[in-house]
Amino acid sequence: MSIGLAPICSVCTHYLGGAGLPCEAFPSGIPDAILSGKVDHRKPVLGDKGIQFEQNPDKIGRAHV
Repeated sequence: MSIGLAPICSVCTHYLGGAGLPCEAFPSGIPDAILSGKVDHRKPVLGDKGIQFEQNPDKIGRAHV
C-alpha cells in the first residue's frame, strides 16, 4: 500500500512520475519505507539497482533533502 510521494522523491532526478510512483531504482513503485522517510535513500537500499537519490537541478529548493 502506497502512502504518497515523499518530498525527497519529488525532487529526485530518477523519479519517473505516474501511477504506482515509479522511479529508475524502483520501476514497480518506490517502497513505503522510503516514501515514509523511515529509510534514507541517499544511501544504498536493497533492490535499488545501485541508484540512489540525486537532486534534480531543475527542482533545487523545492524540498528539504
